[in-house]
Amino acid sequence: MRGLLPEEQRLRDLRMERTRLADEQERATTASPIVHDPHAHLLHRRLPMEPQIGLLGRARSWWAVLSTPLILLALGAVVNPRGVAGSETALVLLLVLLTVEGAVRGKFLAVLLRLLLCCLAIGILIVLWLDGRYVVTSIFFLAAVLVLLVNIREAWRR
Repeated sequence: MRGLLPEEQRLRDLRMERTRLADEQERATTASPIVHDPHAHLLHRRLPMEPQIGLLGRARSWWAVLSTPLILLALGAVVNPRGVAGSETALVLLLVLLTVEGAVRGKFLAVLLRLLLCCLAIGILIVLWLDGRYVVTSIFFLAAVLVLLVNIREAWRR
């Protein structure tokens, strides 16, 4: 009876191997191939521009050709060191060009928000340039009050 034990072990191993191979073969034939989009991890995938058709498409194509040089020209006129009298007009032209650029690209509100933020930043810089001492002094006084309040709170907790 003891002589059958190694043969039984070998038969059991062969059956297990046969079952494993059958399962593997079944998975290989029934499983559909996994389709993985190689661009799935990209939030904003940049695609090449498709050729535009129609009148609006041609107008957008020409705007793409002309917009950057016009914006650079208006920007150069705004910062001209000679102080040409038309710098205010150039600034208005620059704002109009940027607004049209945002509208053509479909990002009108984003462009307006950025223009407003730029105007706010320029206004803050002008205030700092003209009355900077008062602004800086106020910031230091507010920081001193804030530090005092934090120190009092920490001392109170002890």
